[in-house]
Amino acid sequence: MRIRNFTEFNLPKDAYAAFEADTLKDLIIARLNENEVFRDQNFEGSNINAFVDIVAYMYHVLLFYLNTTSSESNFTTATLYENVNKLVTLLGYKPLGNQTSLLTLGLSADSNISPTSYILPRFSFINANGIVYTAMKDIAFEKTTTGTEALYIDNNILMQGSIIESPTFVGTGENFETIILVNTLDNNSTGFISDNSFTIFVQSNDDTGWYEWKETSSLFLEQADTKSYEKRLNENGNYEFKFGNNITGKALRVGENIKIF
Repeated sequence: MRIRNFTEFNLPKDAYAAFEADTLKDLIIARLNENEVFRDQNFEGSNINAFVDIVAYMYHVLLFYLNTTSSESNFTTATLYENVNKLVTLLGYKPLGNQTSLLTLGLSADSNISPTSYILPRFSFINANGIVYTAMKDIAFEKTTTGTEALYIDNNILMQGSIIESPTFVGTGENFETIILVNTLDNNSTGFISDNSFTIFVQSNDDTGWYEWKETSSLFLEQADTKSYEKRLNENGNYEFKFGNNITGKALRVGENIKIF
């Protein structure tokens, strides 16, 4: 049997990971346009265009499972926890560590407070009878009158505990680089690191500015330039933070500084 090339759509080795539904749809339409038999594929809403949508997005889902399955094919650890952890991750579940208590904040302002908008910045804290509660997001409110009034707060959830800054980690530029944060505090502390409290900043090589990266349930769902990371609790009870590869999620670059709060 003669071997021939069926397409001139040349792809790099890792292109399957970035080949999503819109790209596949464009390729199908381009192939249909070449034979000049069908024309309706160029018009959104036509029957053949709707059929192309179904095929493209069906293969998009299949490619997603191909990506996740291929990543598991390199799985070589043999510990029970790691096996179960990997399997349940495919189902969208990740084991969680200890969680801290939450507090609902209510505020009122008396006549000494001028009517205007106010912001309590992130990581501000309140000491209530010796117990510290911290704001993980900016808390904004507005006083509208000169008298005493109860204030509406757009984010009124505080977490019990204090913010601790990790040592500075330095990026190596590897694809899917993983940073491990040991789940212990210093000798003078008796608490724990709460699973639901992490904030990560990366200092960019471009302008030395610090940018917040957001947690995602799966890097396979992210775009190439999205500043995202995955977090999971490993078999040793420590937290792992995995970054992207510039195909599924943005990768860390060599020499970039990472701070975990």
